[in-house]
Amino acid sequence: ASFPRSSRDSRGERIHRRMNGKHCTGDTWFIRFLTRFFGACGDLVVNHAWKMLIVSTILTIMGTIKVPLTDMSNNIADFTPPSAPSFTEWRTSQQFFDGGIQANTIYAFVTAKDGGSMYRVNTMEEAVRALDTISSSFKLRTPAGFLPFEEFCHAFCVINEPIRTFYNGMRMREALGKNSTDLDLAYPDSHVMGMRSHMDPYLFGVKIAVKRKGRTVVIPTYEADDLNTEKPLKNNIREFKLVVLNFKSELDPSVSKKAIEEWEGSIVKYFQNDFNSSVVDVTIFADSLITAEVVRSGLSLLPFLLVGFFIMVSFSALSFTVSGIALNQMGMNKMWFAFWGCLTPFMSCGVGLGGMLLIGMRFGTILCVTPFLILAIGVDDAYLMVNSWQQITASRRLEDLRSTTPERELLHRMKEMLIETGPSIAITTITNVAAFGISALSGAPEIQLFSIGNAVCVFVAFFFQLSVFGAVMVILGRREIVDEFRSRADFDLSSNNNREKKTNIFDLTAQVDVVRFENRNKGGLTAIAHKVLRAYCKVLSDKMAVAIVMVVLFVYLAVSVVGTFRIKPSLKPEKLFLSDSPFAKLFGHRQEYILPSYGVAWIYVFNPGNIWDPKRRALIDSMIHDFETMSHSVGPYSTKLWLRDFEEFAKENPDLLTSDMDYDSDSGSTKEATKYEQLQGFMSWPENSYWRGFVQFESEDKMVNGSEPSITRFAFTTAYKGEDLKDWANRVTILNKWRDIVKTYPDLNVTVYQEDAKFLDIIETMIPQSSQSALLTLISMFAVTSLFISTPLVLFTATFTIVSTSIGVFGFMAWIGTELDPILMSATIMVIGFSVDIPAHIAYHYHQTAAHSSDVVDRLEHTISRVGFPIAQASLSTILCVSSLFFVDLHMSTIFATTMLTVVVIGTIHGLFVMPAIFSAASHFSEWARSCFGRRTASLDISSSSMSEGKPSQSSLGTSGSTTIMVR
Repeated sequence: ASFPRSSRDSRGERIHRRMNGKHCTGDTWFIRFLTRFFGACGDLVVNHAWKMLIVSTILTIMGTIKVPLTDMSNNIADFTPPSAPSFTEWRTSQQFFDGGIQANTIYAFVTAKDGGSMYRVNTMEEAVRALDTISSSFKLRTPAGFLPFEEFCHAFCVINEPIRTFYNGMRMREALGKNSTDLDLAYPDSHVMGMRSHMDPYLFGVKIAVKRKGRTVVIPTYEADDLNTEKPLKNNIREFKLVVLNFKSELDPSVSKKAIEEWEGSIVKYFQNDFNSSVVDVTIFADSLITAEVVRSGLSLLPFLLVGFFIMVSFSALSFTVSGIALNQMGMNKMWFAFWGCLTPFMSCGVGLGGMLLIGMRFGTILCVTPFLILAIGVDDAYLMVNSWQQITASRRLEDLRSTTPERELLHRMKEMLIETGPSIAITTITNVAAFGISALSGAPEIQLFSIGNAVCVFVAFFFQLSVFGAVMVILGRREIVDEFRSRADFDLSSNNNREKKTNIFDLTAQVDVVRFENRNKGGLTAIAHKVLRAYCKVLSDKMAVAIVMVVLFVYLAVSVVGTFRIKPSLKPEKLFLSDSPFAKLFGHRQEYILPSYGVAWIYVFNPGNIWDPKRRALIDSMIHDFETMSHSVGPYSTKLWLRDFEEFAKENPDLLTSDMDYDSDSGSTKEATKYEQLQGFMSWPENSYWRGFVQFESEDKMVNGSEPSITRFAFTTAYKGEDLKDWANRVTILNKWRDIVKTYPDLNVTVYQEDAKFLDIIETMIPQSSQSALLTLISMFAVTSLFISTPLVLFTATFTIVSTSIGVFGFMAWIGTELDPILMSATIMVIGFSVDIPAHIAYHYHQTAAHSSDVVDRLEHTISRVGFPIAQASLSTILCVSSLFFVDLHMSTIFATTMLTVVVIGTIHGLFVMPAIFSAASHFSEWARSCFGRRTASLDISSSSMSEGKPSQSSLGTSGSTTIMVR
């Protein structure tokens, strides 16, 4: 409701003092600064509206053009801080090969189309066909020309040969029968014509036959704990669901990343589009495909920006129409306000994101969410400005303006509007920038990028709200005021005939009709709104209503706190992709078949010393034993160590211990070969050649006096299993135990590397990092709010509302089963930033009403009349806009949409019910205190701001009389 006459005079005097550079008692120093700042902005934007609009448009075009011209760059590990141990381990593992050789690996996951077992001749035949196709049909651009995998793979060319051998054994068994003595298709090792093959690195989802209490039963391999102690049954395999082909290669450092991506992309494209098989599906797991799928996920959000924009414009136009009709100010300019109010945030994103890209920052897919956030924030500011403009216009139309000019009137209204709404816009801008700025301190590159992008765009949006939307308001407002002045000259406003004249409020051509200057408070829409608002405020000030709100608030907080503390940290990489991504199926197979039975860890020993020395060998064996005997270890059979295979090979082939090259003609005998020669002989056998990739020898230029090359470093793998390892949090425990083992052998200089470590590293840190960021953000919110509000009670209420809203969102997300992952971590800071908007507007305006009245009902009525309608507009428009994100089957969009919707709903409830109840409770307490301790006891929420120029205000916001309801 607008002020009655005495109140309008008091409010007008307050605004007049601010517009003339004088402060009002109770204003903080920062409010006084903002008053001068926004007053100067009013002068600037009125005098240079077209210039500001043109310059802003040029900047928008320049920045926006850069966005589509920049390729998105993403890595699945971008949510992991670079300081995490996993990155150090990865960099160390890359140093294993000499001469800067880079290791590159792609995997082919082969499954049966019918979802059944792969343990069939026709399905294994297709798996071998896929193996041959990848090995020979796709060529990589290298310094030596275009080469297929089988020519640039070096030591790892035959690493998949056990699959071929196993398939040949299946064919032989089909021809010879199951009782052939030369065939043992068993797990973990198979034997075909005397050749042993380790099958455990290739077959997953395996079920085997074992002896239990005198009878044969079939169990999954992760339940078979006796494979290390007892000899497996012959031909014990009964089924396996997944075959994994491993294409590992050593690439020359001169091979470009682009060439690798093209080679991997050609393989991916072939198996997605051209590979024809009626019995199997082949899915390629490659780094380039991961990047492409993450980018595709982000791009899927872009079409919904147009949907959100259309929804926002439509809703804004409808709401501006409602307020325009209610205030008898309907005109075509309201449609333009709706359009530019929604376009301005997008222009801000174009400048902000484009500027970031111009200075070389990465374009990550998570930035695709930023326009949705800025749209919600920017439109909120536009609603405040338009509704303030309408209220000022309605107030000025009741005054005699014959002594002024349209240009001076435009300047007056613009400055008054900016001085009134500027602090509210500034507080939300500063708090959002602070929230995202604190989040940018996170070590995760993707969260840093998201936070910086949001902070920059929010900052740009603040200035564009003046230079773009403010300029549009000046241009359209000038036309509106000129029409008003023309109408005042053409019509005698004091004429009773003109006062009784009726005009169709939907007729946009009747803009010069005198009815636009009528006070429609008698029986009109505004009168009804006034009565409803007054009744609403009286109900909220009732003691019983306050008690009910407090009880509900207590229950809400209890449930929210319990939910917040039960939230579980987790990380599932498949959530980064669309549901139709091949990775969704691939990660499903991995979760179901690989993790429970055979997860692999690579152990790199960079200082083995003389491994033939018994003491050194004992140290190495002790380390390996620690890995093999820890909980969840598959055991010795899963350890792929070149040394064990070499010693077993030497025992079975004793002639390897002599060298024909050192034949002594005098004695007619050969002398014993050196260890180096023995190893070279062992690795020269085709089935053992892949071990060359696990051992690195001293380079010849470093050898002294013709000594033989020594082993400088070696690698081996071991595996872990357990049904409970499907839970990533349990795998963190395993990773930490591996690292503890490594630390106990510092002399060996050991590094353990696990492909999922980059994800596992952040699970333990997510809760403390989120809590720390949230706490710092809340502290900064309090500090920023104190710049605008000096009254302790109002400041406490605003801060409490922010905390309560944030806890409510976290609790709700936990209760609906959402796990704490990097996406929710990003949304956490966004939630706190958004939770500031509504309480900041209400608290600031309630604080300002202390200069006019001490009656809580009057103060609430004035506060809600000033910001209630914009809050409703912003809340409904945000809900409608973000709801479009639910149509994208992507975890990231669902999380952001859910959190934004939840924070808007909970924040609105707090703003319209909880905060008024707290203010009313404080008022009741003050009345009780005065009745108990005397009239000298001060009210809790009345500060020096309740005095104007040192005198108590005698006006009341609720005084009866002629009233114009300004819906806002």
